[in-house]
Amino acid sequence: MKNIGVFDSGLGGLSVFDSLQKKIKANYFYYADQRFAPYGPKSQIDLIERCHEVTKELLKQKVDIIVVACNSATAQAIKTLRENYKIPFVGIEPYIKINQNLNEIKNLKTAALMTLATHQSEKFKELVELFDPNQNIFSCVCLNLAKAIEDFLTDDLDVKEFQNIVCLELKVLEKEKIDSVILGCTHYNFLIDWFRDFFQLRVFDNRMSIVNRVESLIGTQIPGPIDRFQFFSSRDEVWREKKISMIENFWYKMRQAIPGEIHDKN
Repeated sequence: MKNIGVFDSGLGGLSVFDSLQKKIKANYFYYADQRFAPYGPKSQIDLIERCHEVTKELLKQKVDIIVVACNSATAQAIKTLRENYKIPFVGIEPYIKINQNLNEIKNLKTAALMTLATHQSEKFKELVELFDPNQNIFSCVCLNLAKAIEDFLTDDLDVKEFQNIVCLELKVLEKEKIDSVILGCTHYNFLIDWFRDFFQLRVFDNRMSIVNRVESLIGTQIPGPIDRFQFFSSRDEVWREKKISMIENFWYKMRQAIPGEIHDKN
């Protein structure tokens, strides 16, 4: 059975890991760099340094492949990681390519939501030039959204404060008359029900593309899901065994935080 490493600045990457474990049975090692979160506001130099440290820790666990489950880290550091280590890395980036893959998106006003680090990266500029040269997709930088999601999941932010931040950060979507959103940060995946049910938007994310890419690199594996995985936080620097139910609880918590009665009607 393969050993798969996954990392993010915090808990957002668990949304990607959740998709992986449902499809691929493996020994998973998830690194949450919570001591240095969020990654979004950090410089490229700082992000590269952190990604090297995280990679070294995952390599100690004898992983066969590393999934960089963070758009900011992918945008700013994955090129350097691939140049310095023999192990394969799979990154994640805003699904701008959908602009050419799906004809119906041309009839929608779409926003790509992302962190500052992703927006300022050369990798994102290259994506836009390649798949959206006319810049039909509205780039929306969310300065505080990823941190709010992280803080809410770790009980460092109460539900009212969380609701206020989410609505404030995404107020621009109504102003710009947005019909659909591309999720350019793995933390934002936990808001999928918010986007669909509260904001009434179509949602595009590329988690399944990551799953397919990992499968292509490691070969056919035993189908998932699994029930436990290894979890490491840079806050306490100890590997701990966690149950998959932890992630299920995060999805439920986010759903219950939707303002109003929406979550009670479904």
